[in-house]
Amino acid sequence: MIDAETLSTLMMIGSSSIDDSSLDELYQSIRDCGEINCRHWSEWEMVLSGMPPQDIGSVLRGLTRAECRLKWCGGSVAASIWVFRYLYRVADGAVAREAADWVVAHTSNRYSPFGTTRHSSFDQWVYEQTDHYHGQQLIRRRLLDEAQRRAVAARLQRAEERQRQHQFRCELRRQQSAKRREELAEFENLALAIQLEIIASDWTRTLEYWPKSVAQRTAAELESVPKTTREKLLDRLRVRLRADWRGFRRRLQSLS
Repeated sequence: MIDAETLSTLMMIGSSSIDDSSLDELYQSIRDCGEINCRHWSEWEMVLSGMPPQDIGSVLRGLTRAECRLKWCGGSVAASIWVFRYLYRVADGAVAREAADWVVAHTSNRYSPFGTTRHSSFDQWVYEQTDHYHGQQLIRRRLLDEAQRRAVAARLQRAEERQRQHQFRCELRRQQSAKRREELAEFENLALAIQLEIIASDWTRTLEYWPKSVAQRTAAELESVPKTTREKLLDRLRVRLRADWRGFRRRLQSLS
């Protein structure tokens, strides 16, 4: 409970027109009472109930001065916040505005007297107590929540689409690999001259598509291939080649 003597001392400190050494004795008497600065708002309402607005204002100024001079802890739950809110409810707007302006000019607590750091003026704080403001905030939160839901749904949809594309590519590669194995099985059963004729005529596939065994054919084996096929194959090999096909081209050129 907040005792009457401490409350009276705060009122005397707050009612003084100046904050100088004449108040040192009063400050010393409450130096160890810093815990009242963190009391629940309901306790402050109990002790302030029925008190005239002028005295409530003195308590508010006294708390503000004591918190600054005695380095009391309070922050966003400092007593000056609850006292100011109570004063706002029981006093007229001019009294509350004057008290707020005074606290803002003298406090060392960035949360006092409004309870948050986002308010820079009494008018801004008062507006945020209105039904209109709260209605606007409800609409804002609803729209933000809806935007967030849409963003999450879009991310999930993109992830599902990437998964489908990945599965499609894997299936396509599997089918292409199976088809290549079938084609190469038939290809390897053909005579060498026919194999080379096919390779020379097919510009749609890279040389790496064909079996490496073809590129390893000796000059003696290649000599049996018709000259027209060899010439056509040399034309096909006028591209950048890997080592095995470069050796194949040199052997083929040696027959010209």
